[in-house]
Amino acid sequence: MKRSFWTLTAAALVGAGCAGEPETMPEAAAPAEDAVPAEAAAPAPRITTAVPVTAAEDQAALLAHDDPELAANKRLAYDFFRIVLRGQQLDRAAEFMAEDYIQHNPNADTGLAGFLAYFEEFGGGPQQVPEELPGLVAIQAEGDLVTLSFVREYPEPGAPEETYTTTWFDMFRIVDGVIVEHWDPATK
Repeated sequence: MKRSFWTLTAAALVGAGCAGEPETMPEAAAPAEDAVPAEAAAPAPRITTAVPVTAAEDQAALLAHDDPELAANKRLAYDFFRIVLRGQQLDRAAEFMAEDYIQHNPNADTGLAGFLAYFEEFGGGPQQVPEELPGLVAIQAEGDLVTLSFVREYPEPGAPEETYTTTWFDMFRIVDGVIVEHWDPATK
């Protein structure tokens, strides 16, 4: 039976590390009196090569789908986000949401009343409804689920004057033309 190069290499490395008596480490030298304890030194910010998230250029194309029902579900989620969330037209929420809407965001109560109470806390009142959603990356639809993905920007840990981008999502379950359930990655 042939073994791959990687299997043999891994076996050799594991065997070499486990064979024989463990090596003893030399005793550590006493730290200099003016040395900063390792636990007190702040680690340097981690630099990554992750590609920044960018918004889609053609949102109309994101709404298209060969299946008319999935296209309608995409449009419903998109318009809900534009009108109710970004335009803060809370008085129109019932056009898009079921009364017994299920909420999975741990910061808001379930039900249409819970949704309204949560967003009314932010105040500000109705705003102009945007034609498009700033930062929208993608819209996916499958079955009764629609997911909108967005660019999110956060302060860089260890370098708060800098920022990095990542993706946020909102996923909706749509039944009979209304949103009945919602998920997002929010934490308390």
